[in-house]
Amino acid sequence: MKRNIIFSILFLFILVSCKPIKIENSEQAFDYVKGIKNYTSDVRITFKNERNEESIFLRQYSCYNGSYRLDLEEERIYIYADDKIFVEDLKNKKKYFLEENFDEVYKYSFLNEYIKLIYSMDQVEYFKEFYDDGNKKIDIYGAKVNLPINNLNINSATLYLDGEKLSPIRLEIFDIKGNIRILIEYLTFEVLEEIDLQLFEY
Repeated sequence: MKRNIIFSILFLFILVSCKPIKIENSEQAFDYVKGIKNYTSDVRITFKNERNEESIFLRQYSCYNGSYRLDLEEERIYIYADDKIFVEDLKNKKKYFLEENFDEVYKYSFLNEYIKLIYSMDQVEYFKEFYDDGNKKIDIYGAKVNLPINNLNINSATLYLDGEKLSPIRLEIFDIKGNIRILIEYLTFEVLEEIDLQLFEY
């Protein structure tokens, strides 16, 4: 009898643990992704102006300890740690440091940095949209904020989350007139239980 009770309790615990997370609004969605500690992502960044567009491809690594790594194709490696940016120029075989505030674009492409920005701002515009893939409607959650940057071409940004996968889809950065100047697309996004800390050594 006692054994049956123990098995029943264990079974109920497993059911509760496996119960899918119910997300009903954007605030809940962003609260959830705030808890992501480690991830890797393939990213395409498109810079836009009145005349043309230019795209670059990056590989991102994000660590639970607040360090980030960004591989810019086969040209450069950026490591964000200790309030500085370590840069390894692979083409010219050079290594150097930059102050963290030197970067006005790449750092906001990291999910954790944008989430920190959301929770540090007084005004955040949350919203919910729908995407129809032909078979079903998928919730899209968004959060728009003004960027703390004195730059007319980088004035505000909106991050979109896939409501089914709870992962970033794209980040749009607007100028003061509301035109999209930078489009950041998350082509892949993989949450990791563990990550190699050697990736962030410099």
